[in-house]
Amino acid sequence: MNVNRIAELGGVLAEDLAGGVVERLNKHWAIISGQKIWHKDIAYEQFRHCPACVNEDLANGKGPKELRSPARIWWLVKTVEACPVHNVRLVCSSRDCDRLLSGDFAHYLRSNQDEVSTLYDEREQALHSPVDEYQLRRLSITSRDGLARPEWLFRWDRFAA
Repeated sequence: MNVNRIAELGGVLAEDLAGGVVERLNKHWAIISGQKIWHKDIAYEQFRHCPACVNEDLANGKGPKELRSPARIWWLVKTVEACPVHNVRLVCSSRDCDRLLSGDFAHYLRSNQDEVSTLYDEREQALHSPVDEYQLRRLSITSRDGLARPEWLFRWDRFAA
């Protein structure tokens, strides 16, 4: 993925986008937010998310409902078990990702509103483990004081054509 070209097309700085990019290095490794992650520690098969983040986005976001909740980069890392914003256990969709639409979180939300609602109703509180805190710091999602930092994607309104 050419981050510089995407930034140019979007009229933003490449440095701002680099923190939210997943780059596949080879069949065993990927780079997420500048950190080398073993491929088996990345959730590719199912949509993993914080039900409280999604519910909050759907309730407060702009634009079409299914486009209101962007996927957070930390949802992809399997070793992160709790949301740094809501202290809620991350959940996996019961449906596998469509191979042709892999990574299309808006499509998942549009097609699985019943599951999204159920996962929110059944959400569990969870404290961050030391592993969560380590991974979130590595991904630059939390600072040393444990406060969640906003992701680059939240700086701009997002709309699909």
